[in-house]
Formats: sequence, C-alpha cells, structure tokens
Amino acid sequence: MSDIDEIIAWIHERELNAIRISLTKTGADRLGWLEDAEYFKQAVALMSANKALQARLDVLEKLTSSCNSCWANLHWINEQEKLTKAALKETGQ
Repeated sequence: MSDIDEIIAWIHERELNAIRISLTKTGADRLGWLEDAEYFKQAVALMSANKALQARLDVLEKLTSSCNSCWANLHWINEQEKLTKAALKETGQ
C-alpha cells in the first residue's frame, strides 16, 4: 500500500468514526459530527481523484517519452535515407 493509500484509508477511518460518534449525539452536536464526516468524505474523494490523475499523468509521461524516442529514430532513418540517396546519385545509380 502506498503512502497516499494509507493516508486515504486513515481519513476514511476518521469519516466512519465521525459517523459512529454522530449516532450517539443529538442536535447541534450531532450536526457538527456529520459535518466533520462530510469533510472527511470530500477529502477522500479529492485525494482519490488526485491519485487517479497522477496515475494518468504517469502513463502520459511514459507515452511522451516513447514518442520522443520514436521521433528521434524516425529522424535518424530519414537522414540515413537522404545520405543513401545522395551516395547513390553520386555513383550514378
């Protein structure tokens, strides 16, 4: 489990604890605990979304790196083709 997963799990546990505590309270005190639970729920959602976006970014960075390598290879192939054509032209072929 990654550090971010551990943090998400910890915050989720806080959410569940706030809900459990709210069940033992009444009135404004209960509403306060429910507000806390909602805060923790939103924090978990945001952190989970951030984690998913980071994973997508990692994939895009790998793809970009691969594409850059492909472009470099394509450029080298094009240059070799030009040199080969020029050499063939000089030899009259």
